[in-house]
Amino acid sequence: MEQTLKPLVELELRYKPGMLPVLPGQGRVGDYIGSGEGTATGPELQGTVRWDLFESQEGAVCASNLRGVIETAEGAQIEFDSLGFFLNPAPAGGPQWLAAAAVTFATAAERYIWLNGLAGLWQGEFDMATYRHQYRVYAAPEV
Repeated sequence: MEQTLKPLVELELRYKPGMLPVLPGQGRVGDYIGSGEGTATGPELQGTVRWDLFESQEGAVCASNLRGVIETAEGAQIEFDSLGFFLNPAPAGGPQWLAAAAVTFATAAERYIWLNGLAGLWQGEFDMATYRHQYRVYAAPEV
């Protein structure tokens, strides 16, 4: 039986110089790189995003840990935590990086409790020239 990934939310994130970390940094992969803000847009989940990025930089491949909080219009807070990598496909190291990660969510908000324990996958791009991240997040099929 073939199962497909269900689109969950799109994230557009922007680095914000001087912004303080959003969440505690203990137990993260790599070094703290920076934080920023953005938006989450999806059929069941929308809001503003505050995020932190940790990386272990190794040339054209970087281990990454991007995590943060989505705050919905009604004030619900949903934490997300991703673990994955960035890959620079350009032979000379261009500004565009590809990203893939596994992601989990945690919230106490009753309306979004279905996100707790949900396994997700995100994929997208990071542009070092503009410091913008764009990710599409999918819910993994139940096993």
